[in-house]
Amino acid sequence: MQNAIATRVPPRLTGWDYSANGAYFLTLCTSQRVRAFGDVQSDGVHLSVLATVLAQHILEIPGSRPGLCLDTWVIMPDHLHVIVMYEGPPERRVPIDLLVSELKATVTWAARRMGILATRQPLWQRGFYDRVIRNQVELYQLREYIAANPCRWFQSGR
Repeated sequence: MQNAIATRVPPRLTGWDYSANGAYFLTLCTSQRVRAFGDVQSDGVHLSVLATVLAQHILEIPGSRPGLCLDTWVIMPDHLHVIVMYEGPPERRVPIDLLVSELKATVTWAARRMGILATRQPLWQRGFYDRVIRNQVELYQLREYIAANPCRWFQSGR
C-alpha cells in the first residue's frame, strides 16, 4: 500500500492572465474558519474590530491599484466574498493572487499591531477561491449570491 500524499493543486483557470480585463469572484477564509470577523444576526452582519480593519483595507484597494474596481462584497464571520474588476489599460496591474496576498498580509499586520491577533497566530486560510466571471448572467448571479449570504447564514443557524 502506497502512502497517499496530498498534492495541492492551484484552483486557477489554466492559461488565464489574472491581470487581464474582466471580473473576478474571490473568497478568502479565516484560518480554521474561526469567526474572527463578527456575527450574523437577523438584522445583518455585526462586524468585529478586526472586520472593520479588513473593510478599511478593502475600500483602499481601488485607490492603490490603477484600473481595479470593487463591485460587490460582504464580510462574513469566517470569510470574505468580493467581486473585483479590472478595466482599462493594463499598465502597472498586479495579478489577482498578488492582490489577495497583499490584502491578507496588510490586514494581518494591522491586526497584530493593534493587539487583536497574536504574533504567531494565523488569520487566513492558505490560498483562496477565485472564479473568472465569464458573462453578465454569471455576474448577476454572483452579486445575488453575495447579497443573500448573510440571510442564508442566519437561516442556517450557524
